[in-house]
Amino acid sequence: MRLLAGFLLIAVLAGYLSRRFQRIAVEGDSMRPALRPGDWAIADRRAYRTHPPRPGDVVMARDPAISTGCS
Repeated sequence: MRLLAGFLLIAVLAGYLSRRFQRIAVEGDSMRPALRPGDWAIADRRAYRTHPPRPGDVVMARDPAISTGCS
């Protein structure tokens, strides 16, 4: 029973984390010197729901042309 509860807890936690955080590959030079092409970053999808961006934060945005499939 404890083993099943442990697996269930891990599954719920993994599901929550996969929805909240997103791993993003850095492309291009626009984020230099903090991040370089080929680096990976973890984005918190809910970071700015409780407070605005602060100085020094790395803010990522989607390109509308890419996310909608338009060219």
